[in-house]
Amino acid sequence: MFHSSIRSLLCLCSLMIAGARQVWLLHAKILSRVPMVFSGRGVPGKISLVYLAVLAAAWQWGGLPGDKLPGTAFADPVVHVLSGPGDHETFSNDGQVHLVYGTAGNNRVMVEPGAKVHLRHFPGANKIIIFTYSTQCVASRSGAMVTIEDSSDGTLVKIPATAEKQYLEFTDASKALQIIGGQVNLSGLTIGLNPQSFDQDLLPPEVSVTYPAHGADGVVTDTSIRIYFSDLMKFATLIPDNFALEKIHLGGYTPVPFTLAKDGFSAILIPDERLARGQLYKVKVKTGVQDEAGNPLAEEKVITFTTTTIPPFSHETIPPVVQSTIPANGDTDVDVDNPITIVFSEQMALHTLIPENFALGERRKAGPTYYYEPVPFTLTLGPLGTSATLTPNEPLAYHKKHRLKVKTGVQDKVGNPMAEEHVITFTTGGDTKPPVVVSATPADGAEGVGVNSPITIHFNEPMNQDTFSPFISLAKKWRDGGNVFVSIDSSKYTLTKTPTSVTLTPREPLFYDTTYRLTVSRFIEDISGNRLKDEKTITFTTAKPQPGDEMTIDFGNGVGMTFVWVPRGSFHMGSFGDDPNASPDEMPRHLVTLTQGFWMGKYEVTQEQWLHIMGYNPSHFQGYNLPVENVSWNMAHEFIDELPSKTLFHRFFLPTEAQWEYAARGGVPGHIYSGGNDPNPP
Repeated sequence: MFHSSIRSLLCLCSLMIAGARQVWLLHAKILSRVPMVFSGRGVPGKISLVYLAVLAAAWQWGGLPGDKLPGTAFADPVVHVLSGPGDHETFSNDGQVHLVYGTAGNNRVMVEPGAKVHLRHFPGANKIIIFTYSTQCVASRSGAMVTIEDSSDGTLVKIPATAEKQYLEFTDASKALQIIGGQVNLSGLTIGLNPQSFDQDLLPPEVSVTYPAHGADGVVTDTSIRIYFSDLMKFATLIPDNFALEKIHLGGYTPVPFTLAKDGFSAILIPDERLARGQLYKVKVKTGVQDEAGNPLAEEKVITFTTTTIPPFSHETIPPVVQSTIPANGDTDVDVDNPITIVFSEQMALHTLIPENFALGERRKAGPTYYYEPVPFTLTLGPLGTSATLTPNEPLAYHKKHRLKVKTGVQDKVGNPMAEEHVITFTTGGDTKPPVVVSATPADGAEGVGVNSPITIHFNEPMNQDTFSPFISLAKKWRDGGNVFVSIDSSKYTLTKTPTSVTLTPREPLFYDTTYRLTVSRFIEDISGNRLKDEKTITFTTAKPQPGDEMTIDFGNGVGMTFVWVPRGSFHMGSFGDDPNASPDEMPRHLVTLTQGFWMGKYEVTQEQWLHIMGYNPSHFQGYNLPVENVSWNMAHEFIDELPSKTLFHRFFLPTEAQWEYAARGGVPGHIYSGGNDPNPP
């Protein structure tokens, strides 16, 4: 039998050289009857050489049909990440399922006839071009996931509906997919009603694809089990307790120990030992797993598969290599905020892709010697372990040479380490990015801000502090309402500067219940001379006054006037009929309600205040701090009319009799005089 198989293989080899491209199917059948070819143990080397010759001939004369070897009845889904706005990708009918993850919106996905594309975690508005007729497609949904399927050519596209429109272009029509009022709509056609509101993510996640697939047969015994979810999952729930791998036998089942790897969109169960041949296995994904919004799986997901009866190949011994890096070796003007991405030549063992096997350093000089100072970073892995990304914890230094090392501790999935360290160097560029205002205290739109509160602006990087003073200003809303603001003189506040912040502190309290606007001009610069991209404004409103709060209005030259807040309220105005000192016009006593609070001068108008406003002093008893006297009612109104010339923000008036009496009684019923009943208090 052994020699017969050899003859069959040699004949097969000659047939392929003669041009018979389809004999691979016959080849597969023959190999399925020659298990020793796959084991590589105790078998003469010539058999392996013949097998390799056949493979080489098959490759030369048209390639292997698909990417499946005997004993492998399925292919791993292909994962694609569209990492930036404007990214695009085309998918053809290659017999594989393509999982596409978007991150920034404004992406374009083109689906050719027969292709199978699952869009996952696809934020923002995107364009999906499907090269088939909409009239041939059937739309269905599960949760917010909409499936577009053309059974005539096998095209299948899964698209997550979002609040933003996903634009679908068919050969004969254009449609928009969107969630509107809790309904999933496809250009006006409602294809499902979610019983919960879409304002909050209440849809349970799903297991979208598994590798192996449910019911798969002939699975290789050194496989790992990959589980892909429909949404970004909560890392804390992707734990071994929420998964199970079991070996099924007549007496029940036996748990199979495994190591769990995860990347948020998927989980990988890596058996601690090679699986048994010809054995039925069960995988469980339990309802303890949750998406980012905290929604658990609606029900436990169970898949089964059967391993191959064919002994496995000997482990290949070709070491993995770093296929490419971003940035590449020798690159200059590298952005200091960009992560460093490493792409390997094959799938790697996830447990070896750890920070200890990578190094990132910044070149520095100590005396005559150069060295590389370690740069702390966070390591993330690609979905299938074919890439790793180093994200520095802080932006890299400008105009500095950096070195990246990938150490020989990294291994491929069969345990082959890299033959040697992979080392690249690159040089960062200068700062060309505009600075950004990252926060403000108080925040834009804040209300109830204290009148003594400072205003602080924080920037994302060190700034040129000399540009703060002329280009940061405070304004107060015009007293007549509208959206008119009047600038406050810079002498009314101080600026406290740090490299990344500036604090404006009023020299005197702000006005109560008043809207202010802080403006940060776009002419503010960072230390590299980059200006803000746009002017930044922060608008806030101060707190409403409370009874007894005081406010001082500055009229200039050190002259001001202090007012006290009198809240609205009701009181009994006038005198009782039995009061011997009451005048007839003070009766009858009656209830008066003041519907609005007001500011009342704390003291009588002084001669200093009158002189500053009017330019003369009519008083007989001279003294700056004495009350002004010898003024008529008309003169008092002239004084009131002149006050607005000294301040832009207030109106003034003489108190009415009701306001005066209400304020004088101080909120205490029965007081005859201001503050009490004694006309001559001690």
